[in-house]
Amino acid sequence: MKTPFHFFLLLLVVLIFPSRLLAQESEAIKAGDCLIVVIEPSASSKQDSVRERLVVLKSGKIKMPGLKQEVPAAGLTPAQLATSIIWAFAQENAISVPSLRVALRLTCLSHTITVSGEVRMPGEFPLRQDMTLMSAIIRSGGFSEFANRRKVKIIHKNGKTAIFDLRKIKPNGSNNPKLQEDDRIIVPR
Repeated sequence: MKTPFHFFLLLLVVLIFPSRLLAQESEAIKAGDCLIVVIEPSASSKQDSVRERLVVLKSGKIKMPGLKQEVPAAGLTPAQLATSIIWAFAQENAISVPSLRVALRLTCLSHTITVSGEVRMPGEFPLRQDMTLMSAIIRSGGFSEFANRRKVKIIHKNGKTAIFDLRKIKPNGSNNPKLQEDDRIIVPR
């Protein structure tokens, strides 16, 4: 378990070696911005680097895969956000992050979907092109142990509701519905 000393040491390393946190922009991040987050493993690690495209949610936060908590982003520079993400990983004892970069992108889709209920990481996520119900469940960490996979509900922006039995999704995905902007997915108990 990490102690407060470990957190202090990590913060000190981040402040002393800012060149490891390469930010292409010094502009403040705002809701709707598209970000690229790159995590570089240590040189001795056999892991590949991880590259995530994230949209800053309406709440001003981002949902970083691998973290339970959302990370505040609005008002920060990319370098400040990189430090916040490293700090969040350290607080959750998730992984050791030796190097992380955040860059603003000029264009991205700002459309989102919401997944709630019995999933491991409920929240608001960017709607990707051709995103399906099952891929949204996977994006939210998968089903919890109490999930009722027989009655997964999609509520569309226009109020129409559809219920799906995800145990019956065909291997070719032909009955895996595509999601629309602002869909709400509810996985009941």
